Amino acid sequence: MSSKGNSFSIEAQSENEPGIYLFNAVSDQSVNDIKVNIYSLEVSGGLGYNVDREAFTSRAKYAFDRYHGIPVASAGQLEIAARGSLSRSVKVDNQQVTATKEGTRVLKAERKADAGIINQLVHSDLRRAIPETDYEFRFLNSVVATTPAFNQANHSFAGHHEFELSTSLTTDGKILLHVEAGHTIRSSDSIREMYNPGEPLPNKKVAHDTDVYDEPGDGWLQGWSKYRYSDDIPGMGGSIKEYHKGKLDEGACHRIHLIVSRSPVPFLARSW
Repeated sequence: MSSKGNSFSIEAQSENEPGIYLFNAVSDQSVNDIKVNIYSLEVSGGLGYNVDREAFTSRAKYAFDRYHGIPVASAGQLEIAARGSLSRSVKVDNQQVTATKEGTRVLKAERKADAGIINQLVHSDLRRAIPETDYEFRFLNSVVATTPAFNQANHSFAGHHEFELSTSLTTDGKILLHVEAGHTIRSSDSIREMYNPGEPLPNKKVAHDTDVYDEPGDGWLQGWSKYRYSDDIPGMGGSIKEYHKGKLDEGACHRIHLIVSRSPVPFLARSW
């Protein structure tokens, strides 16, 4: 990572030589004394003893946030904080989850526990501020520009600007935004563009997206698998849907499940 001086101005930072940079910005207003509603979560059928309560609360927070369109944060196990009213229940892991209001609370940046909740609310607003027509992202640690910055000679792969966003909060309520800028390489082709139902499979090499899968791997398309997205796969310890939990956001998993469950065509098999 390159740097020049200690100035926080965009103009000063943009004068740096090409490379990977960490841009910094400081809010000109303080975020303090934030009034939120506190909700407890009720899960239909209850939660199994082996279910991670904190992870489930995080997924529920995301579901309520997306459904109601307001900032929502985890405030404890099976407890969330919202900047508005949560009037509808949501589905999380195929279970109905209802938010019951327990009261209100005023968050202060000087308190460590409150600062964590405020930071989550800031992340929620930050996600909404990113135009989805220009950027793709699952989480704020990988926001990728949809327009390539440069292309490979044969146009099979392209380089896209990638940004890793993180925030922190000072005790007086100032928001610090950190943006690490770099590039990521992506395929220029998608199976949707290369294949039409009923046609032979394209003679195409594929590879694991290492942002999603733990191990790198590549190979050539060979045929169709008998397994679907939500089917248990022997030797894998579950389904692809289960594997994607925590790696893809809840909305992306839900969209994939809807598409595949309506389709009679199983997933592609790969020869590694």
